[in-house]
Amino acid sequence: MNFDIVIGNPPYQLEGASGGNNDAPIYQIFAKIATSISTQYVSLIIKSAWFTTGRENLLRDFRHHMLTSRTVSRLVVYPNSNILFPDVEIKGGCCFYLEDKKYRGKCEYTLVNNGIEETSMRKLDAFDVLIRDPKVSTIIEKIDEIRKEKGYGTVDTIISADTPFGIPSNPRTSKKTPCKVYETKQNKDDVLLYHIQNGKRLIEYMSINDIRKNVQDIPKYKVFVTGAGGSGNDKKILGKPVFAEKNSICSQSYLYSAFESKKEAVNFEKYLRTKFLRFIVSSIKITQSASNRVYRFVPLINLNNEITDKKLYKLFKLAQNEIKIIENSIDVL
Repeated sequence: MNFDIVIGNPPYQLEGASGGNNDAPIYQIFAKIATSISTQYVSLIIKSAWFTTGRENLLRDFRHHMLTSRTVSRLVVYPNSNILFPDVEIKGGCCFYLEDKKYRGKCEYTLVNNGIEETSMRKLDAFDVLIRDPKVSTIIEKIDEIRKEKGYGTVDTIISADTPFGIPSNPRTSKKTPCKVYETKQNKDDVLLYHIQNGKRLIEYMSINDIRKNVQDIPKYKVFVTGAGGSGNDKKILGKPVFAEKNSICSQSYLYSAFESKKEAVNFEKYLRTKFLRFIVSSIKITQSASNRVYRFVPLINLNNEITDKKLYKLFKLAQNEIKIIENSIDVL
């Protein structure tokens, strides 16, 4: 059976899920079915998390279709879902789209944010993710082009994955993997444990013999940054990074980068605080989740040099209007 037009508001994730970034989305399944049974038009209201985040194994193909098929003729985006659904919080916001099987071209894209509607014609496939603000996307494209010209890598390659040392976020009370944690050092081989308990950042101790993951990085200097934080719409974007001396580890609450050089570690901590870096992260981080993936467009610059926003703006040849956008959208950390 086929229909000329399919419209709807499908369920977003499996029943009983918390709505977090790791919940199993199912709206993409309904979207695929809608496309298959429609002879021309599909219009659905769905979460916007597919733009950049979510379960890659479940959303990758859907995202690729939406960005590259050129059949999406209209896309309206609401970072604040309360505009459409006052009684429901949808992390990452929501959107509705019109897919026209007989259309091939740019998408009429509307961003509805803080009471302001901005519409433009966009090519959705500038990246393999969709940056929701077109003005931000243009700046990221410029930075990424210069990054490639200069031969820089990207910061996501030096930031760990989740639960980097195998220590849960609640090391003392975890039912699955409880750990012995001490307020004071018990043995000379104990290592510093950076973790968060009841919203408070703590530095305590664990035995090095209890660590099974990434043990090669324990003797190195490190920078820790929280793996989640903010709303996806706030102006700080990331939690405050922490420089750590050698012989340190962290719980699941943090991700880390390791360095042989103390100078590089200190400068990387400063880099994470810059508005420049957090602006780039904000282009992808539209929910609380701050996995290493959100750093994939951040240039991995020379960390032996002094790092300031002013120097970064000059290095990446940003114009005054571009600098103004960054300065106005990101708070001091």
